[in-house]
Amino acid sequence: METIVVAEPVKEEIELNKEDESKKEKLRWGKWTREEEAYTTRLIADFTAGLLTDVTNGTTMRSWLSTKLRCCPMRISKKFVGEQSIGKRMFERNDLRINDMSEEEKQRRQAEVEKLHEDFCESWIREEKERLENKANGSRKRK
Repeated sequence: METIVVAEPVKEEIELNKEDESKKEKLRWGKWTREEEAYTTRLIADFTAGLLTDVTNGTTMRSWLSTKLRCCPMRISKKFVGEQSIGKRMFERNDLRINDMSEEEKQRRQAEVEKLHEDFCESWIREEKERLENKANGSRKRK
């Protein structure tokens, strides 16, 4: 059994059958799902607006996103090239805006992000199961 640990804050562990491999964390790779794109869009918006309380000023968006999405930073760079390039964008907290938000708004925003994260994790799980099934059947999904 291999345990795949999906991104935080949902600390679900998904057990998938694999032969003779030890438990290890999986990094996200491959095609971007709609759910991953939706989650990433929201993360980018909140990062750009400075509305994150758990990010240190000066953190680059590329490194932060790769941590949140559990993928290598190059995957982020490849997705966001040209005008969308986010590799060197640095976080700057907007304390004024954060302090102006009501508790209800903060809770609503947090619930939205958690739902997007949950959808992303579920899409990742589906994709991993499909990959394992295809591997077991000796087939590859071609697009």
